[in-house]
Amino acid sequence: GDLILVNAYLIQICMPLNTLGFVFRETNDAMVNVERMFAILGTRGQAGEDIDEPSARPLIVSAGKIEFEHVDFAYEPARPILRDVDFRAYAGKTLAVVGGSGSGKSTIVKLLFRLYRPEHGAIRIDGQDIAKVTQQSLREAIGIVPQDTVLFNETIAYNIAYGRPNATRADVVHAARAAQLDEFIERLPDHYDTRVGERGVRLSGGERQRIAIARAILRDPRIIVFDEATSALDTRSERAIQTELTRLARGRTSIVIAHRLSTVVDADWILVMEHGRLVEQGTHRELLARDGVYAKMWSLQWQQGELEHAQRKMSAQSVSLATLAAGVIDGLHDEIAARRVNVITDLGGNDLRVTGDLGVLQPVIVELCRAEIARALPAARIALRAERHNNEVWLSVEGAADKPAELTEAAAQRMEATLASAGGGFTLMPLHGRLTYVAMLPLQPVAGTLPRAVQSLAENGAAPLHDLLVMAIDDQEEARDALEAVLSANGARVRTASSGAQAVAWLSDTPTQEWPQLLLCDIVLAGEDGYEVLRRIRTVESQRSAAATTAMPAIALTGYAQADDRVRAQQAGFQSHLTKPVPPERLVAEIARLTGNRLPEGSAE
Repeated sequence: GDLILVNAYLIQICMPLNTLGFVFRETNDAMVNVERMFAILGTRGQAGEDIDEPSARPLIVSAGKIEFEHVDFAYEPARPILRDVDFRAYAGKTLAVVGGSGSGKSTIVKLLFRLYRPEHGAIRIDGQDIAKVTQQSLREAIGIVPQDTVLFNETIAYNIAYGRPNATRADVVHAARAAQLDEFIERLPDHYDTRVGERGVRLSGGERQRIAIARAILRDPRIIVFDEATSALDTRSERAIQTELTRLARGRTSIVIAHRLSTVVDADWILVMEHGRLVEQGTHRELLARDGVYAKMWSLQWQQGELEHAQRKMSAQSVSLATLAAGVIDGLHDEIAARRVNVITDLGGNDLRVTGDLGVLQPVIVELCRAEIARALPAARIALRAERHNNEVWLSVEGAADKPAELTEAAAQRMEATLASAGGGFTLMPLHGRLTYVAMLPLQPVAGTLPRAVQSLAENGAAPLHDLLVMAIDDQEEARDALEAVLSANGARVRTASSGAQAVAWLSDTPTQEWPQLLLCDIVLAGEDGYEVLRRIRTVESQRSAAATTAMPAIALTGYAQADDRVRAQQAGFQSHLTKPVPPERLVAEIARLTGNRLPEGSAE
């Protein structure tokens, strides 16, 4: 008894001592952070800080013309960042600034916001030197959509209205609609009062950027800055967001800081920065014709894009959801048994297939299931569901609670990045009467395992689509690759387009005799309507006096599976409507029928 008593006393003495070092370290770190915070709060008004001059007046923006006049700047005297930078951004026009890392692109934005002052030269807005206007009026006149949107663990409405605290709910709703965010918000159970999580962890990258766009719309500035606004997004999200950025820039003076040159080809004027100097300027076509720094950057990025595209094509597979679900349940067998929970699957009844890498996709679904299993009570039921939605398959994991298991910010970002690399997405939305995380994956456009389908067609020995030129319009790169593989195996030449605008532009610039003999068009395109795309193509045809009997045949190949969708497609001018995933033999037979090609006997069975 005495021994136990002494041990108990020793434990009570030693335990606090063991934590003393941890508490001291945490306290020391906290004191450093507090000192830094008070130092920042106390800098306003000190010598060397950017304060308004006594004679400073509010900035009055009428047109929005920006002038950089021979600006020099350095963060450190020995390392100049900008050297004699001189340019004009004209009112209502889009000016793009491109260059490699460290070329000074983002520094231009910092100087424009007067976060720093230039060592030499001047910056003017509508003829007013920004050094002689009030800081508040300057920053109120300029909106920004940054690369990394800062979101607070507050409601969606709060985050949108953050840049304009006096905004009404009607103002917030109007801005969200203009940013194409309202449809997503209305699906959420608490709508605009839904909390987004720390740094927006519950939202996808595209949804976070749309909130940044809504913020900028709410402020309604005459000048807008896009600072690498889409560089952190996957290609598909980038195209959708780029449409909203273009709409936001309309009628405003806009400065676009970009690394991906493909996002600035439509800019009114492009500045090329290198080592802090302005080395080239002009339109996209002028700079390519000059064969200078910009042309070399364009060529390098194009080659890199082609390499990444080839790598994705090699790794992409046709993944059966039944196989995916079986692998997930098998991988969690011990955890399911230990927690004594029931995991059921509801995969929509059909052998749905998505495009991706099974080894990459399966760990994401395993992690979602594991989070639900960890908090489930014994005998609880967890459902792994899959359903088709237009051109995607939505995978969700539903537990017994009304809300999903919490994910850490790192885990959510990792899942989002993994699914984005597979051409999909990751978001939080209400589904089946409850809030759940949803993994969205591209629906395979052709049925069966793609390599086997291509091999089977190739072994047939015939090329029923020999030398036939087909244009395939689809916003999903994986779908374009799959269609190209199947059609090429049947002898066709394939011209792909990622958007209706790209297809219409190519057709407009191409002689009619070089047009495709058939059009394959997806109805659900990012920011576009496939029916409207076909109407624009028919307009181009009519402008070239093409007779109705010689109009290019068009097939609607889409995820829409309802009977009225088929009727609507035919009313819009499509000669045929095929639902993804379509058997390769049927796709080839339909193309051959519409183009008058004769199929070898038995090839369409």
